[in-house]
Amino acid sequence: MKNIISLTLILSGMVAKAQLSLPPNGDNQKTITRQYIGPVAYVEIVYNSPDVSGRDGNIWGNVVKYGMFNQNFGTSSPENPSPWRAGANENTTIEFSHDVLFQGKKVLAGKYSLHMIVKEKDPWTIILNTETRAWGSYFYRPEEDVLRVESSPGESPFTEYLTYDFITRRPNELTIAMRWDELMLPFTIEVPDNNEIILSTLESELKSFQTFQSRNWSLAATWASNNDYHEKALKWVNTSINDPSVGERNLKNINTKILVLLNMKEREKAIELALELINEPFVNAVEAHNVGGVFFNRGEKISASEIFKKNYKRFKGAWPTNFGMGRVYAIQGDFAKAIKFLERSKKNVPGKNPALIEYIDSKIRILENGEEFD
Repeated sequence: MKNIISLTLILSGMVAKAQLSLPPNGDNQKTITRQYIGPVAYVEIVYNSPDVSGRDGNIWGNVVKYGMFNQNFGTSSPENPSPWRAGANENTTIEFSHDVLFQGKKVLAGKYSLHMIVKEKDPWTIILNTETRAWGSYFYRPEEDVLRVESSPGESPFTEYLTYDFITRRPNELTIAMRWDELMLPFTIEVPDNNEIILSTLESELKSFQTFQSRNWSLAATWASNNDYHEKALKWVNTSINDPSVGERNLKNINTKILVLLNMKEREKAIELALELINEPFVNAVEAHNVGGVFFNRGEKISASEIFKKNYKRFKGAWPTNFGMGRVYAIQGDFAKAIKFLERSKKNVPGKNPALIEYIDSKIRILENGEEFD
Protein backbone atom coordinates (compact mmCIF):
# COMPACT_ATOMS: atom_id res chain seq x y z
CA MET A 1 0.00 0.00 0.00
CA LYS A 2 2.82 2.39 0.90
CA ASN A 3 4.49 1.63 -2.44
CA ILE A 4 1.28 2.42 -4.30
CA ILE A 5 0.95 5.77 -2.50
CA SER A 6 4.57 6.63 -3.18
CA LEU A 7 4.19 5.80 -6.87
CA THR A 8 1.04 7.91 -7.08
CA LEU A 9 2.83 10.88 -5.57
CA ILE A 10 5.76 10.50 -7.96
CA LEU A 11 3.50 10.26 -10.99
CA SER A 12 1.45 13.27 -9.92
CA GLY A 13 4.65 15.27 -9.55
CA MET A 14 5.78 14.22 -13.02
CA VAL A 15 2.46 15.28 -14.51
CA ALA A 16 2.70 18.67 -12.81
CA LYS A 17 6.16 19.24 -14.27
CA ALA A 18 5.55 17.74 -17.70
CA GLN A 19 3.70 20.64 -19.36
CA LEU A 20 2.83 20.09 -23.02
CA SER A 21 3.94 22.71 -25.53
CA LEU A 22 0.42 23.55 -26.67
CA PRO A 23 -0.83 26.93 -27.92
CA PRO A 24 -1.85 29.32 -25.12
CA ASN A 25 -5.46 29.48 -24.03
CA GLY A 26 -7.41 31.53 -26.57
CA ASP A 27 -4.24 31.86 -28.69
CA ASN A 28 -3.31 34.81 -26.49
CA GLN A 29 0.43 34.74 -27.13
CA LYS A 30 2.74 35.14 -24.15
CA THR A 31 5.11 38.10 -24.22
CA ILE A 32 8.10 38.90 -22.01
CA THR A 33 9.49 42.40 -22.40
CA ARG A 34 12.34 43.93 -20.39
CA GLN A 35 13.73 47.44 -20.49
CA TYR A 36 16.76 48.72 -18.63
CA ILE A 37 16.76 52.08 -16.86
CA GLY A 38 20.45 52.89 -17.05
CA PRO A 39 23.01 50.07 -17.17
CA VAL A 40 21.78 48.07 -14.15
CA ALA A 41 18.15 48.58 -13.08
CA TYR A 42 15.34 47.14 -15.21
CA VAL A 43 11.60 46.59 -15.40
CA GLU A 44 10.13 43.41 -16.90
CA ILE A 45 6.52 42.76 -17.88
CA VAL A 46 5.14 39.29 -18.59
CA TYR A 47 1.69 39.11 -20.14
CA ASN A 48 -0.56 37.23 -22.53
CA SER A 49 -1.63 39.34 -25.46
CA PRO A 50 -5.25 39.12 -26.69
CA ASP A 51 -6.18 40.45 -30.12
CA VAL A 52 -9.04 42.69 -31.18
CA SER A 53 -10.16 40.05 -33.71
CA GLY A 54 -12.86 42.10 -35.41
CA ARG A 55 -14.15 43.65 -32.20
CA ASP A 56 -12.94 47.13 -33.17
CA GLY A 57 -14.47 49.82 -30.97
CA ASN A 58 -16.10 47.18 -28.80
CA ILE A 59 -13.22 46.36 -26.43
CA TRP A 60 -13.60 48.99 -23.74
CA GLY A 61 -16.78 48.64 -21.70
CA ASN A 62 -17.75 45.36 -23.36
CA VAL A 63 -14.94 42.83 -23.76
CA VAL A 64 -13.22 44.62 -20.88
CA LYS A 65 -15.87 45.78 -18.43
CA TYR A 66 -15.84 49.14 -16.73
CA GLY A 67 -15.27 49.22 -13.01
CA MET A 68 -14.95 46.21 -10.70
CA PHE A 69 -17.04 43.18 -11.62
CA ASN A 70 -18.10 39.77 -10.31
CA GLN A 71 -16.56 36.88 -12.27
CA ASN A 72 -18.41 34.16 -10.33
CA PHE A 73 -15.28 32.12 -9.81
CA GLY A 74 -12.42 31.87 -7.33
CA THR A 75 -12.72 34.61 -4.74
CA SER A 76 -14.53 36.94 -7.14
CA SER A 77 -18.03 37.71 -5.88
CA PRO A 78 -20.46 40.61 -5.48
CA GLU A 79 -18.76 41.31 -2.14
CA ASN A 80 -15.25 40.96 -3.60
CA PRO A 81 -15.41 42.12 -7.24
CA SER A 82 -12.41 41.90 -9.55
CA PRO A 83 -10.43 44.40 -11.61
CA TRP A 84 -9.25 43.65 -15.15
CA ARG A 85 -6.17 41.41 -15.40
CA ALA A 86 -4.51 43.90 -17.82
CA GLY A 87 -3.91 41.12 -20.33
CA ALA A 88 -5.20 37.59 -20.74
CA ASN A 89 -4.84 34.14 -19.17
CA GLU A 90 -2.42 34.20 -16.18
CA ASN A 91 -1.68 37.27 -14.09
CA THR A 92 0.05 40.03 -15.97
CA THR A 93 3.18 40.59 -13.87
CA ILE A 94 5.60 43.47 -13.57
CA GLU A 95 9.01 43.06 -11.94
CA PHE A 96 11.42 45.71 -10.72
CA SER A 97 15.07 44.84 -10.16
CA HIS A 98 15.43 47.73 -7.70
CA ASP A 99 13.21 50.03 -5.69
CA VAL A 100 11.31 52.41 -7.98
CA LEU A 101 8.77 55.20 -8.05
CA PHE A 102 5.65 53.99 -9.85
CA GLN A 103 3.62 57.01 -10.91
CA GLY A 104 5.55 58.88 -8.22
CA LYS A 105 4.83 56.33 -5.45
CA LYS A 106 7.56 54.17 -3.91
CA VAL A 107 7.50 50.45 -4.70
CA LEU A 108 10.06 47.97 -3.41
CA ALA A 109 12.04 45.74 -5.76
CA GLY A 110 10.18 42.54 -6.60
CA LYS A 111 7.48 41.01 -8.78
CA TYR A 112 3.83 42.08 -8.65
CA SER A 113 0.65 41.28 -10.52
CA LEU A 114 -0.69 44.16 -12.57
CA HIS A 115 -4.43 44.92 -12.61
CA MET A 116 -6.52 47.84 -13.80
CA ILE A 117 -9.89 49.32 -12.97
CA VAL A 118 -11.11 50.55 -16.35
CA LYS A 119 -13.39 53.58 -16.39
CA GLU A 120 -15.36 55.21 -19.16
CA LYS A 121 -14.50 58.82 -18.33
CA ASP A 122 -12.53 59.10 -15.09
CA PRO A 123 -8.81 58.26 -14.76
CA TRP A 124 -8.18 54.53 -14.55
CA THR A 125 -6.81 52.88 -11.43
CA ILE A 126 -3.63 50.81 -11.76
CA ILE A 127 -3.10 48.17 -9.07
CA LEU A 128 0.04 46.32 -8.03
CA ASN A 129 -0.75 43.19 -6.02
CA THR A 130 1.42 40.55 -4.34
CA GLU A 131 -0.41 37.53 -5.84
CA THR A 132 1.57 36.74 -8.99
CA ARG A 133 0.71 33.08 -9.73
CA ALA A 134 -3.06 33.18 -10.11
CA TRP A 135 -5.08 32.82 -13.28
CA GLY A 136 -6.33 36.23 -14.28
CA SER A 137 -7.95 38.23 -11.50
CA TYR A 138 -10.28 35.46 -10.31
CA PHE A 139 -8.41 35.27 -7.01
CA TYR A 140 -7.79 38.98 -6.55
CA ARG A 141 -7.92 40.24 -2.96
CA PRO A 142 -7.63 43.98 -2.26
CA GLU A 143 -5.85 43.31 1.02
CA GLU A 144 -2.91 41.99 -1.04
CA ASP A 145 -2.52 45.31 -2.89
CA VAL A 146 0.75 47.15 -2.42
CA LEU A 147 -0.16 50.16 -4.53
CA ARG A 148 -3.03 51.92 -6.26
CA VAL A 149 -2.39 54.89 -8.54
CA GLU A 150 -4.29 56.66 -11.28
CA SER A 151 -3.56 57.42 -14.92
CA SER A 152 -5.67 58.88 -17.71
CA PRO A 153 -6.01 56.95 -20.97
CA GLY A 154 -5.57 58.58 -24.36
CA GLU A 155 -6.12 57.87 -28.01
CA SER A 156 -3.65 55.67 -29.85
CA PRO A 157 -3.19 54.30 -33.36
CA PHE A 158 -5.05 51.02 -33.76
CA THR A 159 -3.22 48.13 -32.10
CA GLU A 160 -4.48 44.62 -32.90
CA TYR A 161 -2.62 42.81 -30.13
CA LEU A 162 -2.51 44.16 -26.59
CA THR A 163 1.00 45.48 -26.14
CA TYR A 164 3.12 47.12 -23.47
CA ASP A 165 5.50 49.60 -25.09
CA PHE A 166 8.32 51.62 -23.56
CA ILE A 167 7.48 54.95 -25.16
CA THR A 168 10.03 57.23 -23.43
CA ARG A 169 13.42 56.20 -22.07
CA ARG A 170 15.70 58.39 -19.99
CA PRO A 171 18.72 57.56 -17.82
CA ASN A 172 16.62 57.45 -14.63
CA GLU A 173 13.05 56.85 -15.80
CA LEU A 174 10.80 55.54 -18.52
CA THR A 175 7.16 55.64 -19.54
CA ILE A 176 5.25 52.47 -20.35
CA ALA A 177 2.08 52.48 -22.44
CA MET A 178 -0.48 49.70 -22.49
CA ARG A 179 -1.97 49.80 -26.00
CA TRP A 180 -4.99 47.95 -27.36
CA ASP A 181 -7.59 48.77 -29.98
CA GLU A 182 -7.43 52.59 -30.27
CA LEU A 183 -6.51 53.40 -26.68
CA MET A 184 -3.34 53.68 -24.62
CA LEU A 185 -2.72 54.01 -20.88
CA PRO A 186 0.67 55.47 -19.91
CA PHE A 187 2.45 55.15 -16.57
CA THR A 188 5.94 56.12 -15.42
CA ILE A 189 8.69 54.18 -13.68
CA GLU A 190 11.55 56.09 -12.07
CA VAL A 191 14.72 54.89 -10.36
CA PRO A 192 15.47 57.85 -8.08
CA ASP A 193 18.84 56.62 -6.81
CA ASN A 194 20.13 55.16 -10.07
CA ASN A 195 23.65 56.52 -9.63
CA GLU A 196 23.93 54.86 -6.23
CA ILE A 197 22.85 51.58 -7.82
CA ILE A 198 25.47 51.95 -10.56
CA LEU A 199 28.16 52.88 -8.03
CA SER A 200 27.34 49.87 -5.86
CA THR A 201 27.41 47.59 -8.91
CA LEU A 202 30.79 48.94 -10.01
CA GLU A 203 32.19 48.43 -6.52
CA SER A 204 31.00 44.82 -6.58
CA GLU A 205 32.31 44.16 -10.10
CA LEU A 206 35.73 45.56 -9.21
CA LYS A 207 35.98 42.84 -6.57
CA SER A 208 35.32 40.13 -9.16
CA PHE A 209 37.42 38.92 -12.10
CA GLN A 210 37.07 42.45 -13.53
CA THR A 211 39.55 43.64 -10.90
CA PHE A 212 42.48 42.19 -12.88
CA GLN A 213 42.14 44.63 -15.79
CA SER A 214 43.59 48.09 -15.37
CA ARG A 215 41.20 49.37 -18.03
CA ASN A 216 38.18 48.53 -15.86
CA TRP A 217 39.47 50.66 -12.98
CA SER A 218 39.99 53.55 -15.38
CA LEU A 219 36.51 53.21 -16.93
CA ALA A 220 34.89 53.07 -13.48
CA ALA A 221 36.87 56.15 -12.43
CA THR A 222 35.66 58.08 -15.49
CA TRP A 223 32.02 57.31 -14.67
CA ALA A 224 32.49 58.14 -10.98
CA SER A 225 34.20 61.44 -11.79
CA ASN A 226 31.52 62.52 -14.26
CA ASN A 227 28.86 61.79 -11.64
CA ASP A 228 30.49 63.68 -8.75
CA TYR A 229 31.94 60.71 -6.85
CA HIS A 230 35.30 62.46 -6.91
CA GLU A 231 37.14 60.73 -4.07
CA LYS A 232 36.07 57.32 -5.32
CA ALA A 233 37.16 58.29 -8.84
CA LEU A 234 40.60 59.37 -7.63
CA LYS A 235 41.07 56.14 -5.69
CA TRP A 236 40.08 54.01 -8.67
CA VAL A 237 42.20 55.85 -11.23
CA ASN A 238 45.22 55.68 -8.93
CA THR A 239 44.68 51.91 -8.78
CA SER A 240 44.58 51.78 -12.59
CA ILE A 241 47.98 53.48 -12.74
CA ASN A 242 49.88 52.55 -9.59
CA ASP A 243 48.59 49.24 -8.27
CA PRO A 244 51.54 46.77 -8.21
CA SER A 245 49.37 43.95 -9.57
CA VAL A 246 47.11 45.57 -12.16
CA GLY A 247 48.33 49.16 -12.58
CA GLU A 248 49.47 50.40 -15.99
CA ARG A 249 50.99 53.81 -16.65
CA ASN A 250 49.53 54.39 -20.10
CA LEU A 251 47.86 57.17 -22.07
CA LYS A 252 44.29 56.12 -21.28
CA ASN A 253 44.77 55.88 -17.53
CA ILE A 254 46.73 59.13 -17.22
CA ASN A 255 44.18 60.96 -19.37
CA THR A 256 41.50 59.66 -17.02
CA LYS A 257 43.39 60.99 -14.01
CA ILE A 258 43.71 64.39 -15.69
CA LEU A 259 39.93 64.39 -16.16
CA VAL A 260 39.39 63.36 -12.53
CA LEU A 261 41.65 66.16 -11.27
CA LEU A 262 39.96 68.75 -13.46
CA ASN A 263 36.52 67.68 -12.20
CA MET A 264 37.86 68.01 -8.66
CA LYS A 265 38.96 71.59 -9.49
CA GLU A 266 42.58 70.53 -8.95
CA ARG A 267 43.81 72.49 -11.97
CA GLU A 268 47.45 72.80 -10.92
CA LYS A 269 47.77 69.07 -10.32
CA ALA A 270 46.04 68.36 -13.62
CA ILE A 271 48.38 70.57 -15.66
CA GLU A 272 51.42 69.16 -13.87
CA LEU A 273 50.35 65.63 -14.80
CA ALA A 274 49.58 66.67 -18.38
CA LEU A 275 53.05 68.18 -18.83
CA GLU A 276 54.59 64.99 -17.42
CA LEU A 277 52.53 62.96 -19.89
CA ILE A 278 54.06 64.72 -22.89
CA ASN A 279 57.48 63.37 -21.91
CA GLU A 280 56.27 59.77 -21.74
CA PRO A 281 57.75 57.52 -24.46
CA PHE A 282 54.35 56.04 -25.31
CA VAL A 283 52.82 59.44 -26.27
CA ASN A 284 52.98 60.87 -29.79
CA ALA A 285 52.42 64.44 -31.00
CA VAL A 286 48.76 63.96 -31.89
CA GLU A 287 47.96 62.43 -28.51
CA ALA A 288 49.78 65.21 -26.67
CA HIS A 289 47.92 67.81 -28.76
CA ASN A 290 44.62 66.20 -27.80
CA VAL A 291 45.51 66.56 -24.12
CA GLY A 292 45.96 70.27 -24.72
CA GLY A 293 42.59 70.27 -26.44
CA VAL A 294 40.95 68.92 -23.28
CA PHE A 295 42.13 71.97 -21.34
CA PHE A 296 41.29 74.36 -24.20
CA ASN A 297 37.72 73.05 -24.51
CA ARG A 298 37.21 73.52 -20.77
CA GLY A 299 38.23 77.16 -21.00
CA GLU A 300 41.69 76.53 -19.49
CA LYS A 301 43.45 78.37 -22.32
CA ILE A 302 46.62 79.30 -20.42
CA SER A 303 47.11 75.70 -19.33
CA ALA A 304 46.39 74.53 -22.87
CA SER A 305 49.05 76.93 -24.15
CA GLU A 306 51.66 75.38 -21.84
CA ILE A 307 50.86 71.94 -23.24
CA PHE A 308 50.89 73.08 -26.89
CA LYS A 309 54.27 74.79 -26.39
CA LYS A 310 55.83 71.74 -24.73
CA ASN A 311 54.42 69.50 -27.44
CA TYR A 312 55.98 71.71 -30.13
CA LYS A 313 59.33 71.65 -28.33
CA ARG A 314 59.40 67.87 -27.92
CA PHE A 315 58.22 66.88 -31.40
CA LYS A 316 59.97 69.71 -33.28
CA GLY A 317 57.17 70.89 -35.54
CA ALA A 318 55.60 67.48 -36.32
CA TRP A 319 51.90 67.48 -37.12
CA PRO A 320 49.88 68.98 -35.36
CA THR A 321 52.30 70.97 -33.18
CA ASN A 322 52.34 73.98 -35.54
CA PHE A 323 48.57 74.15 -35.29
CA GLY A 324 48.89 74.06 -31.50
CA MET A 325 51.34 76.98 -31.61
CA GLY A 326 48.84 78.83 -33.77
CA ARG A 327 46.38 78.49 -30.90
CA VAL A 328 49.02 79.73 -28.43
CA TYR A 329 49.60 82.98 -30.35
CA ALA A 330 45.88 83.43 -31.04
CA ILE A 331 45.25 83.23 -27.29
CA GLN A 332 47.93 85.87 -26.76
CA GLY A 333 46.34 88.10 -29.39
CA ASP A 334 49.33 87.91 -31.77
CA PHE A 335 47.29 86.98 -34.84
CA ALA A 336 50.15 87.50 -37.31
CA LYS A 337 52.28 84.84 -35.62
CA ALA A 338 49.23 82.61 -35.23
CA ILE A 339 48.62 82.77 -39.01
CA LYS A 340 52.31 82.01 -39.63
CA PHE A 341 52.13 78.77 -37.63
CA LEU A 342 48.81 77.75 -39.18
CA GLU A 343 50.32 78.19 -42.64
CA ARG A 344 53.19 75.93 -41.56
CA SER A 345 50.75 73.36 -40.24
CA LYS A 346 49.11 73.07 -43.68
CA LYS A 347 52.41 71.81 -45.10
CA ASN A 348 52.52 68.69 -42.95
CA VAL A 349 48.82 67.77 -42.88
CA PRO A 350 48.71 63.94 -42.99
CA GLY A 351 48.04 62.78 -46.54
CA LYS A 352 47.42 66.38 -47.64
CA ASN A 353 43.83 65.84 -46.51
CA PRO A 354 41.80 68.55 -48.34
CA ALA A 355 39.09 68.73 -45.65
CA LEU A 356 41.69 69.31 -42.94
CA ILE A 357 43.48 71.92 -45.04
CA GLU A 358 40.19 73.75 -45.57
CA TYR A 359 39.55 73.58 -41.81
CA ILE A 360 42.90 75.29 -41.17
CA ASP A 361 42.15 77.89 -43.88
CA SER A 362 38.84 78.66 -42.15
CA LYS A 363 40.75 79.42 -38.94
CA ILE A 364 43.19 81.62 -40.85
CA ARG A 365 40.28 83.64 -42.28
CA ILE A 366 38.96 84.20 -38.75
CA LEU A 367 42.37 85.46 -37.63
CA GLU A 368 42.60 87.74 -40.67
CA ASN A 369 39.35 89.32 -39.51
CA GLY A 370 40.99 90.12 -36.18
CA GLU A 371 39.26 87.45 -34.11
CA GLU A 372 40.51 84.53 -32.03
CA PHE A 373 39.41 81.14 -33.37
CA ASP A 374 37.85 78.46 -31.20
